[in-house]
Amino acid sequence: GNLIPNSQYNFINESTNAFDDNGHGTACAGIIAAIGNNLTGVSGVAPNCKIINIKSFNSSASGEWVDIAQGLIYAWQTGSWICSNSWGSFNSSSIIDNAILDGTTLGRNGKGTIYLFAAGNYQSNVIFPASNPNGIAVGALSPCNQRKSTVSCDNENWGSCYGTGLSIVAPGVKIFATDISGNGGYTSGNYISNFNGTSSATPNAAGTVALMLSVDSTLRWDKVREYLSRSADKVGNYNYNSTGPYSSLGYTW
Repeated sequence: GNLIPNSQYNFINESTNAFDDNGHGTACAGIIAAIGNNLTGVSGVAPNCKIINIKSFNSSASGEWVDIAQGLIYAWQTGSWICSNSWGSFNSSSIIDNAILDGTTLGRNGKGTIYLFAAGNYQSNVIFPASNPNGIAVGALSPCNQRKSTVSCDNENWGSCYGTGLSIVAPGVKIFATDISGNGGYTSGNYISNFNGTSSATPNAAGTVALMLSVDSTLRWDKVREYLSRSADKVGNYNYNSTGPYSSLGYTW
């Protein structure tokens, strides 16, 4: 119900059929904007927002740089305010960097489309393109208000990426989300109860950004990132005096 009709595009086979044949995108989209207050399943963080479905990855969750770049460009060219990306790579790409730069420069009539990227699940430095300075890099939070690590309270043996380029962390463990109906997704039903990783943290943050823009749609993309960072709770037993990534925050956390 929140998908915008006739807006989707599939860059894998150059068609307007962008049906999710993996399940990952369905879960991410539901976290952001599943319809709320309908006594069904789960509500998205921003349940009144609309979704443009862009397919740049195949059924095995792999993709080519050119298809991914076209998806990032398509997002801002079709008027998307926010582009949520739960994917990453240990390699970088100049065409991806250029696509992000175009979106933050030209999107939303010059105010910039807001790109959010998953930091990665490798207990190491933030991966690409979350490492790109023109986006919001989202790490995962454990249920105990810690950065998700291999020793956090949930006993799941993976850790969110971290480091100087990280913007924020958001809930990323045992997230209840939408699934492809029937046997086509992660489960045999319509929902998944344990969608994990920075892939689930990123749409949680994207939904929050959507709520921010619903209050003030005139905000530039970098001001959104600043407000998101300033309003975050400083949780966990961490030293927040180390060098942060943004001049607008005085290079502090």
